[in-house]
Amino acid sequence: MRKVIFFFLLLSSILFILPPETFASREYELMIRRQYTISRKNIVFIRATLISENNSESNIILRGGGTIIKKSGEIATNAHLFYFPKHVLTNAITIETWDGKIFPAKLVWMDKKTDLAKITVDYTFDQYAKVKIIDFDSMTLDDLDALLEDIGPVCIMIGHPFGEALWHRKFPGIAHPSRKATEFELPLIELDGIVNPGNSGGGLFTEKGYLIGIPNITIPGSGIGYAVPIKRFCDKDPEACSQYPPIEEPNQI
Repeated sequence: MRKVIFFFLLLSSILFILPPETFASREYELMIRRQYTISRKNIVFIRATLISENNSESNIILRGGGTIIKKSGEIATNAHLFYFPKHVLTNAITIETWDGKIFPAKLVWMDKKTDLAKITVDYTFDQYAKVKIIDFDSMTLDDLDALLEDIGPVCIMIGHPFGEALWHRKFPGIAHPSRKATEFELPLIELDGIVNPGNSGGGLFTEKGYLIGIPNITIPGSGIGYAVPIKRFCDKDPEACSQYPPIEEPNQI
């Protein structure tokens, strides 16, 4: 009995000594992970088989992610997934959903300047990503604190690293809202986490599940990744971002 009382008093003293933010941090982590399980259902795995001009089929060499932005089957992704040598033609593009459904897909448009593209499938999805249009291009590093106060300190990046249908998650923060990357004409969202090969075209979500960007590149050895603001996709294709019926609170889906 004395041992039980002693253990209870010891546990009580530990709980009293621990700072309140310890519990807040754990609760926040659980909230982020719960949101991941919801947001991952908006991400698809993209595959393409290519065929050479002499009609000999090659191996599958195109693999990446895409984000469902409309129930009617419209998917945002990166344009660089569809950069093929001139002597190679697309034989077939397919997408795979989080629950294993596979559908043929069609490339509707691609824009090399923004590194964005849209593909469509003939299917009505139950869920899609709610976009949050933020004008990152108008921001500087001085605006970062206000931005993080609005969207939260941690983002949820979901994709398919190294060409596997993994729905892999990372929780990077935004290091700079509008950084000029050498490979692209337009500035990108700079992340304090890398975008592995295959993560391209996936989704960058806020802690509440709003889609704010499409991860696209990393600088090798830097530990830094980049994402294209979803606003550029919506500027190019406003109809795709009309999102009817709208989702008011994505984390309540």
